[in-house]
Parts: sequence; C-alpha cells; structure tokens
Amino acid sequence: MPDHVTGPESAGTVFTARCAPGSTAVWYAPWFTGDVSGLGVTTKGVGRPDVTANPVRPLGTVPAGGTVSLRFTGQGRQYVPEHALGCVAPDRLAAAVRAARGPVSLTAGGHTLAAVLPRDGRGTAGTAVLALPAVAGWGCSVDGGPVRAPRSYDGLLAVPLGREASRLSCSYLPQGLKSGLAASGAGVLVLAAVAAGAARRARRRPIPLIRPIHDISPDS
Repeated sequence: MPDHVTGPESAGTVFTARCAPGSTAVWYAPWFTGDVSGLGVTTKGVGRPDVTANPVRPLGTVPAGGTVSLRFTGQGRQYVPEHALGCVAPDRLAAAVRAARGPVSLTAGGHTLAAVLPRDGRGTAGTAVLALPAVAGWGCSVDGGPVRAPRSYDGLLAVPLGREASRLSCSYLPQGLKSGLAASGAGVLVLAAVAAGAARRARRRPIPLIRPIHDISPDS
C-alpha cells in the first residue's frame, strides 16, 4: 500500500486500473495534499490528517480502451490508500442511491440526536451511517438498549442495527469532561466540608461575657 508520494520535481506516484468503458473514474485519497491528474484533468487535493478530508472525486469518463492512469504529485511523505483509483457505473450508482433510505424522522440537539428508522418488514439488519466525524466521546443506543461506542465507516459514525430496529439515539460527551466534572464535584464537597466544620467549631466555641461597668469613679 503506497504511503508516500514524492515532490513535484519528480514523477510522483502512479495508479493504473482497468475499468468498463463509459464508466466514471473516481479517486479517493482523504489526507492527500497536492496535484491529482489523469484522463487529461488535474485536480487539487487539500486533505490534512484529522482536519480536512478529500471526498471521493470524479476524474472523468473511462475511454474505450478501459485503461485509466492516475498520478499523485505532492510534497514529502503522505499517505495514499491502496485503492485510490476506482470506477463507478452511473446506472448502478443511481439505483443504489434510490435504494438508500434515510430515517423517518430525525431530531438533533447540541450534543444529541434521535432518529426513527424505517422498517422493511423483511427482518433485515443493517448499519446506520451518520454524517458526523467518528471521534471519541459518542455513545449510541438502538431501541433503548445499552449505550455503546459507534464504529467508524470511512471516518463517519456507524452504528450496527439489529433486525427490525426502529429507534436510534446518540449523544456526545467530550473526552475528559466526565472526569473533570467528578473532580470539580469533589472539590465542591471538600469546600463544603471545610465550611461546615468551621461553622460547627464556631458554634462550640464559648462566647466571652462582657460584664458592664456601671460605677466609674472620676479621678479626684
């Protein structure tokens, strides 16, 4: 699997594939930065690891010969997937898009989302893919079951669904927040204990009586 490309002063890294003539050639290298050229077209990759990912990008129509070559030219060592070049049949893609089904309803808050899922009546299981980065801190529950960390599907949140799943709920809790809240709560308890102890000691301390002096003789 190629994991680097050379600088623009050299030939770069080339991928070659054979595809069905008339299909659409696409490239996918999410973290690549540099020029991507093939079929007489040059596009610019602007990926940065964990910051910006390139989407799947069309390159052009596969010629009658069925051979497609793709060249990556960038600076320094960069990661390029093993299958960076592929081909898509437009009619099959359109059919797959038509068959894809979204939720019946979706409710999203600041750090939560809930969805009612469609049911096909065939008892088939699937995976819900959410258009959210697959970062730590997310927890999801299917049909009110236990909360589990979702999986990653090409960098997106993916939640396996059981047969005839009907509800999905997810929430996000930033890493470190739970332990930070626990530490803050412990600090508040310590302060409260100190204040309560000081108050009890103040109540137990005897209050000195000041006896008034009524007779004060003037100096003769």
